Amino acid sequence: MGNQISPNPNPLRDADGAIQYLFPEDGDYNSIIFQNNGIIENDGVTLSNNTTGTLNNNNGGMLYNDGSSTLNNDGTLNNNGGGTLNTFNHSKLNNSGTLNNSGTLTNNTTCTLNTSGRLNNSGTLKNGNILNNSGMLTNDGGRLYTYKSPINSTLNNLDRLYNYNNSTLNNDGTLNNNDSSTLDNDDSSTLNNGGMLNNNGGGTLKNSGKLYNNDGGTLYNDDSSTLNNTGWLKNKSGATLINDGTIDNSNNYLGERGFINKGIYTGTGVILGSWTDHGTVKPGISAGGMLVNGSYYKEGGSTEIELGGIDDGD
Repeated sequence: MGNQISPNPNPLRDADGAIQYLFPEDGDYNSIIFQNNGIIENDGVTLSNNTTGTLNNNNGGMLYNDGSSTLNNDGTLNNNGGGTLNTFNHSKLNNSGTLNNSGTLTNNTTCTLNTSGRLNNSGTLKNGNILNNSGMLTNDGGRLYTYKSPINSTLNNLDRLYNYNNSTLNNDGTLNNNDSSTLDNDDSSTLNNGGMLNNNGGGTLKNSGKLYNNDGGTLYNDDSSTLNNTGWLKNKSGATLINDGTIDNSNNYLGERGFINKGIYTGTGVILGSWTDHGTVKPGISAGGMLVNGSYYKEGGSTEIELGGIDDGD
């Protein structure tokens, strides 16, 4: 069944000054308060931080999950400031407890980070493949990145994702807010989308900060979902916003200046409140329509309308 990892604390260097590595065996675990000041190399095995365990990866500490390994956290895993937690080479990091990151946490290409507990990021979290959140993911004064290269990485939010306290969430891959989940970008934070941002299946996307759909980005709000905007929503030149659901700008203190389109806006959905359009508006899907329950300020660009009907001229 494995053994308690040791020594505790785990030093960076041994008594002779040589770099010291801790190599867990398959099934090893931590059930105590463990201090890592050196290098833990979880290579090709399963290591578990149990419910009673607190694993502190301290300043200068390195925790590597490599070679098709699995790191399970059911307790508390603290990747502290100056600490490095990296998952490589077809490995998995499963969090059902509490994972606090104030250092650098990297989920590399071919790897998966599954979190059904709490993941609190106040440092840097880099997602290079698949990050599945079915618990609470909080970006609290941190930086969270989902990359497009070398592969199109994906962040699936199936519960609650909060971006607040001067945080930045950059999506250049795919960000899915699915199945009645909530993605909340608060008034001091920024959500940058240069990839694909999908608000699906009754999802709610709340923006009271800055939401930029950048050049090359696509923001899709499906027919059962809502984008509540009380901050600044800007669809930039070269970006596409597809709205088949509801965009609610009606309670925005910025009024029509709170929702600005400079790219392409299309879809069959509803806009509640006023907005400003400098770009291209294409109502409907093929022939179809869109509803604006407010004022529509057209200040440049174009409107493309496709006529449809049974007879010529309809």
